[in-house]
Amino acid sequence: SFPTRRSSDLFPSHDRTLGLENISAWGDEVASWYYSQHLGMIMPNESHTPAYYFLCWIWYAIFPKTILSLRYLSISLTLGLALLGSFFYFKRQGLKKASYLFTLWWLWPTSLIFDRQARHYGLYFDLTFLVLILWPERRSLNKYVWWILLAFYQFIHPLAVIPILFLCGIDQLNKRDHFKLCLFDLSSSLPVMIYYLVRFSLYGQERVMSNIAWISTTPLTFIRDILMLFAGDSFPLNQFYFIPWPVFFFLMAGIFILFLVRNTRAKLTNTTLIHAVVVVLLTVGIVELAALGGTNLRISRYYIYAVAFFLFALVDSQTKESERQFDVKFFILFFFLTSYSTFLQKPWNFYQWDDQIVQEFKRDHPEYKTDKNLVICGNRFQLLYYFDRDYAGCSEEAFKRYYEAVDFSFFDLNGNDKLTLAYLMQNGKVSQV
Repeated sequence: SFPTRRSSDLFPSHDRTLGLENISAWGDEVASWYYSQHLGMIMPNESHTPAYYFLCWIWYAIFPKTILSLRYLSISLTLGLALLGSFFYFKRQGLKKASYLFTLWWLWPTSLIFDRQARHYGLYFDLTFLVLILWPERRSLNKYVWWILLAFYQFIHPLAVIPILFLCGIDQLNKRDHFKLCLFDLSSSLPVMIYYLVRFSLYGQERVMSNIAWISTTPLTFIRDILMLFAGDSFPLNQFYFIPWPVFFFLMAGIFILFLVRNTRAKLTNTTLIHAVVVVLLTVGIVELAALGGTNLRISRYYIYAVAFFLFALVDSQTKESERQFDVKFFILFFFLTSYSTFLQKPWNFYQWDDQIVQEFKRDHPEYKTDKNLVICGNRFQLLYYFDRDYAGCSEEAFKRYYEAVDFSFFDLNGNDKLTLAYLMQNGKVSQV
């Protein structure tokens, strides 16, 4: 039996750390915990690169090996990169615009939600901001440091290749004599491309593509998910606290009114704002072209860079603002985003999920450690994290005992083996469900 999924709205304050320990782990976070301690298992089994897991491995050398600890890693990385990026932007644009940038970066609901997860998407978002800030000044940087930054960015998530292609393409259109410099930037994609070519050559297309075989999102759903990503929508939070469309429009309308007041025409025609819109359209176009080729990549969090493009464009488009206007806008922006999180988004709402399901199961079956005829369905990392068990195909184990007429218990954590459960319920003597 599964416990009721409940919530507790106990933390009416805007803080990334509030209630962090109460949020149940979910499958991908357990994967982060597992792969950061088993780096050798990443290439044959994981669709993402080792870059983020290597950072977790370093973190675990100092801090506790827990999922909560990795959530603090995400928060720490965002704070560090937001301060670093804002410093570089301050040197070029001054304190007022740098304050705008940091406020949007730190308080925007997308950043707030993904920073609370033991996953790499928050870092992916942050590195997009850093690349956008440094892009106009990249020729003044050490070219090898810049190349490593771009390569690392794309190693955090391979689809970061899309914004790099876009930025290089725009640069080439504007400065046609910079082809060699553009080619140098594009060469930073080679490491991640080589990594996936090696994966394909070692493990074959079928095994590699199985990592994304579960994706079944439709084009319209994908576009909706991309838009809702701007409002702080993310899995699994949206399974418990769905963000309605009116809330999305409220957020976007408020931000547009705040940023476009005065000199509206000049701001709407600003190139960075136009680029932000184009990069979203380009992303959707590339994903749909890939779908025509049989590869469905319609997972909104894979394209979190689009939100960073939009926020950076809002700040960069601000021109001819007086000191007083900046002060007033900064206060309104801080109040608006804080109010949005506190009264509408409520990211500190925590839900009962896998952690509580397992706790209840262990409470009802205290013999789970010694019961050799207990069959548990879960992935490799869940079995190790929750039960300290090595992976075994649960359907095979269940049918083996069934045909040997051995009494056994069957626990399916994810609900992925429903056909096996249905067969056992129909043909066996089931004492409890």
